[in-house]
Amino acid sequence: MTRPWLKFFPRDWRADPRLKLCSLAARGLWIDLIAYMHEGEPYGHLTIDRVAPGIGGIAALTGRPVAEIRKALNELEACQVFSRTAAGVIYSRRMVRDQQAMEEGRAHAERRWAQSREPNGGPLGQAKKPPMGRPLRRRQRAEARLQKHQTHTRSLPRARMRSRSSGALIPSATAPIPKSRPASAFSRR
Repeated sequence: MTRPWLKFFPRDWRADPRLKLCSLAARGLWIDLIAYMHEGEPYGHLTIDRVAPGIGGIAALTGRPVAEIRKALNELEACQVFSRTAAGVIYSRRMVRDQQAMEEGRAHAERRWAQSREPNGGPLGQAKKPPMGRPLRRRQRAEARLQKHQTHTRSLPRARMRSRSSGALIPSATAPIPKSRPASAFSRR
């Protein structure tokens, strides 16, 4: 599966105490390895075409000398930044955990969508049960459809309206005059 982006939390990166114990070179190697593990299969494992690279392969991938890579990898492993499988493949615990959570969420969403496609909404044709014992709500109708048409004595709202041509505020005929303004403010001259 092609993944064009990587889920990365900078705050978690900066707050990881195991990673903070490592040198800048070791942390730089780790972020490079994370990028390769993002493309690895299975997800989160350091594999190139399903084969785990050795120290020489990692050095070739990063473009650094083997001695520098060996020192940084030993430092990362001593601080328990990464884990290894029984076969010795380096993997990121966080990336593997995030992938498992994503797959569980995807499976849950697929089950929900499959239920909504079944007849009567439930599995095996059973009627859909309302949540927590509440009856299913019927579709509400707009209030205007329920009431008979009534003629109102006031056709204008009580609030002030804007003039369509100028956009200036004008008081409506039925709007009360605010007490903060004198009544003469609204009278015509």
